[in-house]
Amino acid sequence: YRSIEEQFKYGSIGSEPGGTLLTPVGGVLPPYLIFKTLPSICPEKLPGGYASLGLIFEPGHDLPIGISRRRRLALDQVGINCAACHTGTVRAADGATTQIVLGMPAHQLDLENLFRFVQSCTLDDRLTADNVIEKAKSMGIRVGPVQKLLLHTFVKIGRASCRERV
Repeated sequence: YRSIEEQFKYGSIGSEPGGTLLTPVGGVLPPYLIFKTLPSICPEKLPGGYASLGLIFEPGHDLPIGISRRRRLALDQVGINCAACHTGTVRAADGATTQIVLGMPAHQLDLENLFRFVQSCTLDDRLTADNVIEKAKSMGIRVGPVQKLLLHTFVKIGRASCRERV
């Protein structure tokens, strides 16, 4: 990242899944493509998208502050970093521009419901690799043939693993 502030907001702290593709360990968020498409796969479970849970989005950034993106296990993985809980927003007055304050408590973040939504939609029958690919394409995200193959594998393994934990 170009600055320490960008690193704080979007850099990885290693919270993405690790292990191998067939036996992923750690991490609580699904791979990037699944994370990006979950709100459109299960829209009634999160009507306002991730912003409704208090995640802060900045113009020009693909993911909210506090969500990192890192290539692991041949897929782009996402994880949570310190900025998710330690970044907030303030306004000087009603209607004033919102200012992002690094280090401030994330007073609007509903982390528990983020995890509940991810788990609920991950277990939903609408979460299929084909549905993720279709939604990603509609968002302008290119999905290559290797990603498609890995996504089909990951969705099957991930759903089975998630069901075991529930």
